[in-house]
Amino acid sequence: MSSLQHKETSDQYLHIMCHLNSRWRVIRCRHDLQWIIQRRSSADLNKGHWVGQSYHMTLESLRASCLGVTGLPVTELCHALQLEPPFFS
Repeated sequence: MSSLQHKETSDQYLHIMCHLNSRWRVIRCRHDLQWIIQRRSSADLNKGHWVGQSYHMTLESLRASCLGVTGLPVTELCHALQLEPPFFS
């Protein structure tokens, strides 16, 4: 297993929940404590790394922040997020 799979800033991170578009994605943190909305640090998709923009322990919080953080409507969140538990504990 590659060490990049364990780095939250990596394209190969294991716990990617979904890509909202080419510059935004949602991951589970490596300790399974929260969801993180991340943005790519570079407009060039072959450069930069993923940077945390917003951190959420409840699905309600994640959905509420999606529009403000990414500019995307909540309906753009992947169906996979609806299958997650409502909160981390």
